[in-house]
Amino acid sequence: SDVYKRQVVMYNKTIKITGGYDYCADPSPNHTNPAVIRTDTNFISNISVIGLSNTYETKLTLESVKVQGANNDKGAGVKVTGNAHLILSDAEISENTATEKGGGVYIKDGKLTIKYDSRINDNESDDLGGGIYCEDGEIEFQYGEINFNEAIDGAGMYLDNCVVDGTSGVGDKYISHNRGKNGVGIF
Repeated sequence: SDVYKRQVVMYNKTIKITGGYDYCADPSPNHTNPAVIRTDTNFISNISVIGLSNTYETKLTLESVKVQGANNDKGAGVKVTGNAHLILSDAEISENTATEKGGGVYIKDGKLTIKYDSRINDNESDDLGGGIYCEDGEIEFQYGEINFNEAIDGAGMYLDNCVVDGTSGVGDKYISHNRGKNGVGIF
């Protein structure tokens, strides 16, 4: 699988990015070789999903995709704002660093759905939300892991007026091994 080394920015669209194909003509993904999105650039998010309406019409689905290696002030891995919706399906957000909020994922007025063995692991924030920072948003946790993230407050997840719906799998087994000062799992 190749590495995509450019920032992905989308407004008011519905897009699905599926990785895991061994070659271009492969009829189906094998899910063992995910596509990688990595900017390797300071002060830029790997992916920005920006909604411009009051519904979740802007929707990005990442399936068998790994988002890693970015550094930014907010949402180094993925930034979801303005009523946009990010869906992680067998995806991984890892090795991203934020100087302020949301090393892995930053949500402001948006929605995040975590399903099908997705992982938000090994991200850092110098302040709030190593794995996820969510403000005035929504998280739907169907199945996945939020592990080995680091932040001062809310190493796994930092929630500020954020609704979390855990239909299955929310618990110590799935949010664990995070490191921080306050609210190691959830703050």
